[in-house]
Amino acid sequence: METMTGVQYEKGTRGRASYARIDLDKYGVTMDELQAFLNGIMSNKSNQRVVSQVEQSPYNPEFVAKIKKSERQYQNGEYTVRTIEDLWK
Repeated sequence: METMTGVQYEKGTRGRASYARIDLDKYGVTMDELQAFLNGIMSNKSNQRVVSQVEQSPYNPEFVAKIKKSERQYQNGEYTVRTIEDLWK
């Protein structure tokens, strides 16, 4: 099975890939759009249903935003390097 970034496959009790965790933020998809897509796929199959479960982050959204901003600044080179010698001055 081909893997994609932002998608993790999990195996069920029989050892087959039965579940997928998809990073919706990475692909810019809303939960409603994904649910509609999956329901369309499953409409032709009997005895199967799509269960959506949105994981709530245990972290404060403001804190997460600060961390993401910091990561962007680092990637853009907007940071200062401090050496140990600088700390003792």
